[in-house]
Amino acid sequence: METLAYLKGVLADGHIYQRKELLRIVVRQKDRDWLQNSILPILQQLTNREPKIIQTPDEIYSLWVYTNKKSLPKETLEILLKPLEEIDFEDEKDKLSFVKGFFEAEGSIYLNKNKKNDIRIIMYQKNPRVLERIKEFLEKLEIPAKVYGPYKNGKNSIFRLIIFKRKNSEKFLAIKLEP
Repeated sequence: METLAYLKGVLADGHIYQRKELLRIVVRQKDRDWLQNSILPILQQLTNREPKIIQTPDEIYSLWVYTNKKSLPKETLEILLKPLEEIDFEDEKDKLSFVKGFFEAEGSIYLNKNKKNDIRIIMYQKNPRVLERIKEFLEKLEIPAKVYGPYKNGKNSIFRLIIFKRKNSEKFLAIKLEP
């Protein structure tokens, strides 16, 4: 379940398209190596199909795979199709895996060149409810975070979850999980 939770977090920067009995799972990223080495094997194992990676005209890599809904276990299908803001894993490791996948797809590390102790973890999302749920979970781990926004990003509005202070950022980054 941890791998599926991780993938659901990653899909914050992806899509699942349904057409009759087919699913198309897509993840878009600038980092081709991450898609190739981390996400492709997960999709390959999940679907028993060979995912494809293409570079789109906007210089982003798109990893995608088609699969038949009937070839996936019911619980897997339910998690993949559930809206991101409705995801609520019971198991703590699954929650951590989801947050790790979300961060790897939608997060960044801010290092202030002028203040060596100013390290921040930032996660981006257009749906503030998703960030609020992550924030609540992080607070249970005694990692304080705040959600800010909305901010204009082209035509869209986005929100940011920020973990301030070096010790909090390091505590977040110290979470070790294998997807």
